[in-house]
Amino acid sequence: MTLNENYYYKIEGNITIWPGIKLTINDKTNNNEIGKIFILDIDVMYDHDVKIKKILETIENYTTYDFLKETVTLFLHNLYIQKEYRNLGLGKTIRSYTENLGKKYGYDYLSSITKKNNIFSQKINKKLEYKILKSDNDYDFFYKKI
Repeated sequence: MTLNENYYYKIEGNITIWPGIKLTINDKTNNNEIGKIFILDIDVMYDHDVKIKKILETIENYTTYDFLKETVTLFLHNLYIQKEYRNLGLGKTIRSYTENLGKKYGYDYLSSITKKNNIFSQKINKKLEYKILKSDNDYDFFYKKI
């Protein structure tokens, strides 16, 4: 049985308002949520997430970066896959799906902030060839052109 036969995707919400789109992966057998990610316009996240503001304000002239301008970049927030479903490719699947969703809505980039000790998310970002714009002692700010 393939991954798509075991799991399906459910999209709720609107990208341009908080909390944006919640993308979930649910177990097909009993419909339990086994993974999720929130997707928002980065401008919306700037007002709602202290970590983004903190990191961006340490970058000189950050507004000159194309991918940080309005309606160009989606911010991926709070990716979570339940432990018993990790290492099955679901994190990569949900992140790949967000790339297609971003293209569909006319975005050029995806971004995320990941704790340095979050090995699961760090591994996915590197595997999917995200670049690091900025790091501090606790977090890495990743981005990728889609």
